[in-house]
Amino acid sequence: MGNMVVCNSLGTIVFDILFALGFPWLLHGIISGPVEMQSDIIRYVFILFGVVVFLFGLLIYSDWKLDKTIGYVCSGLYLSFMAYIIIDEIISATS
Repeated sequence: MGNMVVCNSLGTIVFDILFALGFPWLLHGIISGPVEMQSDIIRYVFILFGVVVFLFGLLIYSDWKLDKTIGYVCSGLYLSFMAYIIIDEIISATS
């Protein structure tokens, strides 16, 4: 069951970065020309990519075993990312 959890968590992040962002940009590029990106999106993509790299490193360090510590770290990363997005949007809205 642990393999399913790891595949699901990594697969959804990779899918989000490569397909959910890439495919609409590809369609827009084909139909309307180049896509002008905002810096926020690029920053979020790099953060998500960093989380994937960090998670791989964490799993390699733990010898590919899932335990409570990894669960807490992953939950903390998720909550930190969500807090960052919310705070960033509040700051952007007030500026």
